[in-house]
Amino acid sequence: MKKAESQNKLVLILLYFLLFSVFSTVSCDKRKNEVPADFSSVEGLPVSVEYLVISEPYAAYREKPSKSALVANNGRLADVVEVKGKKYVKNGNVTQLWYECPQGWLCETDVQLYKNLLQAQEASREFSR
Repeated sequence: MKKAESQNKLVLILLYFLLFSVFSTVSCDKRKNEVPADFSSVEGLPVSVEYLVISEPYAAYREKPSKSALVANNGRLADVVEVKGKKYVKNGNVTQLWYECPQGWLCETDVQLYKNLLQAQEASREFSR
């Protein structure tokens, strides 16, 4: 009786091994239906650079991260701007996030932040409609 049980176990193990090898080789050969990915639209994009889109009709770039600072430049609705830095500024009980841009500082209340240039450009198109 034990000899028959051990033979059944051996046959079962061999059957599992055979099925495993058939499925593993078949699954590796089915690559003809794959669609190649096109990454040409994102080539050369910096990964860690964030962008913002001005969400107000007009926004004032400030010389310093403060509403009372002098205006350095002006921006318009849907402008896409690269973020160079961020700073939290506390004014009384209110803490505001300011974004440093090449033209000056913009307050978080005037913009929307995006993780990459493509997202910011798409949002800008939506604002322009």
